[in-house]
Amino acid sequence: MIRTTYNKKARFVYGGQYFDAFQFCALETQLSWLIAAQEVVKFWLDDTEHLELQTSGSTGHPKKITLPKNVLQQSALATLAAFNLEEENNAFLFLPCAFIGGKRMVIRALVGGLQLHLAEPKLALPQLQRDFDFVALTPMQASNSLLQLNCFKRVLLGGGPVHAGLMQKLQSIEADVYHSYGMTETASHIALRKLNGADSNEDFVALKGVSFRVDNRNCLQIDAPLWDAKKLQTNDVVELKNARVFVWKGRTDNVINSGGVKIYPEEIEKVLEQQIDAAFFIGAMPDAKSGEKLVLFIEGAASYQLDFNALSKLQRPKQVIFLPQFEYTETNKINREKTVQAFLQASEKG
Repeated sequence: MIRTTYNKKARFVYGGQYFDAFQFCALETQLSWLIAAQEVVKFWLDDTEHLELQTSGSTGHPKKITLPKNVLQQSALATLAAFNLEEENNAFLFLPCAFIGGKRMVIRALVGGLQLHLAEPKLALPQLQRDFDFVALTPMQASNSLLQLNCFKRVLLGGGPVHAGLMQKLQSIEADVYHSYGMTETASHIALRKLNGADSNEDFVALKGVSFRVDNRNCLQIDAPLWDAKKLQTNDVVELKNARVFVWKGRTDNVINSGGVKIYPEEIEKVLEQQIDAAFFIGAMPDAKSGEKLVLFIEGAASYQLDFNALSKLQRPKQVIFLPQFEYTETNKINREKTVQAFLQASEKG
């Protein structure tokens, strides 16, 4: 087992003051988001061997797992290397530490000796008065903070898909922006793709020490020995280019079987992204003829003149439904299944 380390150059910056790890833990506060960050630091400094987390369901149904500290350290070291982060570089924490994304940022600072500036997690970045080396954000935060992204050298987006509209806007951003692929079981991302600049593309490239294969469904399997992950099975359908590169296609969880044909909603959504500026997804509803029919769900009351000509006949939604509000997970992802079920239950009640 690799011994975990605490880099004494790590600093936590809050309210214009710099604190070492012990001073930060001793800081008196009633702010829940700040207390959550303190708890991560305390965990890293004490004798607790494992961190208990809730998975998002990337490798099956959501479940509780525990990650050893040495795995968390390997993940932190891989990120530090991938983004060329060095001691005393300035990073910005804007993800809630109640979830894995925020916890990872704190651990990266502790392992790498970063100066981690803390702000209350919101949907948009605050006005920043200085430049930073690194930040991790959700795609929604990035979309709401485009001008502020230029305050960073490198931006890592994770926790959800990056839609075409955001991709297009990112091309005018000077910062290097990356999209992560990973899951709770791997402690963090294990592959990255570049989203802007001349080298942007759809390819997710493995971090050092990680390799890929696929099963008979073309679902990704991950080999990451340093992360204690060997032949980790996912439900993500990919196009595997080689043992270190893949293109993400969709999830078997969301596959729709219409008339005996398997249809991946994510492929349809990718085509429709540039026509719809609201939250939406392709779902399925029972159909007497085909078993399941494709339905386009859009959040809000707006109407759209949609062009389905770019879709094949089998990919075209049979119905478009506008809902006032979708069901969401704790991490602000659309809960497709619950949204459809809520609509069907409301329809039955009339």
